[in-house]
Amino acid sequence: MRPRWWLPLSCGLLALLPSCSLESKDCTTMGGVSGVGFDASALPTTAPLPWQATSCADDVCQDQVVDDYQNTWFHAGNDQLNGDPVTAHLKIVAADGTVLVYSTTQAVPRRHDVNGNGCGPLIWVAGAVVEADGTLAAAPAPESP
Repeated sequence: MRPRWWLPLSCGLLALLPSCSLESKDCTTMGGVSGVGFDASALPTTAPLPWQATSCADDVCQDQVVDDYQNTWFHAGNDQLNGDPVTAHLKIVAADGTVLVYSTTQAVPRRHDVNGNGCGPLIWVAGAVVEADGTLAAAPAPESP
């Protein structure tokens, strides 16, 4: 004979089972890199190509050659970012040696779940925009999907 508590306990556990079921997440499989994104689309398209661009997130920098006026977005990856302010620096020099941008600003990275909430990887992104006069200003970082 089974103990009397077995049946009520079993029924109670069965009642809890649906609420404890594993819930599937809608996750994508995109990758992502922490860093600062720079939008330089406001720069004049009269400066001769190619442009030499150096973008930095704190002390981590990337160089890029711009050979098309449509390619005015830059990214400086830095996997050490978190929610603390980051120094964003951008330098762009035209083919004739004209300095189009040589500017620095502070930006605050935002947590970004690139594959959906709770799906990972978790990255930190900040934004900066180049004004028409060549100055750099912090811009809102993108929201998580």
